[in-house]
Amino acid sequence: MTPSAFFAIGFTLGVIIGNRWAIVFSALLSFAIIWCCIYGVIIMRNGAIPQGDIFPRYWGSSLYAILPVSDAGIGAEPGLRMNPWLVTLRIFFVCVVIVSCILCCAHIRYFWQKGSYWRIKAISLSLIMPIVCACCIAMWGPKPWIRSGPFVPQCTTFKDTAFSVCVHPEEAYIRKLRAVKHLKTVASWFPKNQRDSQGKGIVLVLGNAFTPTNTEKSWNLTNSGLIKLRNLKATVIQQQTDTFVRRSEKYGDMTGIAQEVLQRFVPAKCASSAMKEVYVKKNLDSNASVTAFLLAQLPSRISNDVYGSYGFIPGEANDKVAMSINNADDAKLKQFVKNHVKELNQCLITPQQVLSELGDKHEK
Repeated sequence: MTPSAFFAIGFTLGVIIGNRWAIVFSALLSFAIIWCCIYGVIIMRNGAIPQGDIFPRYWGSSLYAILPVSDAGIGAEPGLRMNPWLVTLRIFFVCVVIVSCILCCAHIRYFWQKGSYWRIKAISLSLIMPIVCACCIAMWGPKPWIRSGPFVPQCTTFKDTAFSVCVHPEEAYIRKLRAVKHLKTVASWFPKNQRDSQGKGIVLVLGNAFTPTNTEKSWNLTNSGLIKLRNLKATVIQQQTDTFVRRSEKYGDMTGIAQEVLQRFVPAKCASSAMKEVYVKKNLDSNASVTAFLLAQLPSRISNDVYGSYGFIPGEANDKVAMSINNADDAKLKQFVKNHVKELNQCLITPQQVLSELGDKHEK
């Protein structure tokens, strides 16, 4: 649609100018329109996406219908689709542009140089209809995106764990499978059926489809869906996928999710003071400092295990105890954490114990 509209505009300008420079002028104008529209989409998108903890059912800017360049990729998110009325208006607007250009060319064909204002009349004929139509669409046009109404999620609970994943019914199988695989890896760092102090597990809800449309509900779910979620008896973490919202901005990757899981399962209040010195203290000379160092590292180490990579490891300590933790591979550290979750939560792990179980033989 857009190339045909550009061709119509360029052809019309060529007829009006009537010389060989018309194609150059038309090309430059087309590039300028595209450039302006790209910036328009960026500005419009940043302003049109709600930034709070709720997300309306209909959202976005109706300018999507009249801009030659529109970002439609976000429509791939589960529970989100393009408004068919806006698509219809977009087709209608392109037709208006093409028809106005045809009328302009016909006007020039029959009134070539008959009077002094023929060019002004031709340009007016080609611009007035699209401008009026564009203004009407911008002011009264529909929102481009329609979110799913309340739904019942599809949930998967992992055997011998307190971890679950819930998705929208339209969720792609591949992405659901990936989320399940990632959360299973997180669960493998903890003992079987590990729960927090209140007996709750963790449920990961995937995507912005779960964000409520008003403040009266905590989730965009039916009554049956809410009951299903509550019956999991778990802390709900909403993972950010395609659409960025404030309530899920901390959970865009597995590092943020792992950090939240650790805060729930291993709060380790006994190490709260030591946590403030993790990026300052050079030696792990107490149980609390060992606990703080491990808890600072674990979100990144769990994330590395999930993605099969080796990334940044937090913490400033560089003595033998710290190096034993740093040099331990994911499998070795995972087994250590799984065996000592209770001790870790109570700051009972000693520097000597770390050297004994994680250090090399010559360090023991």
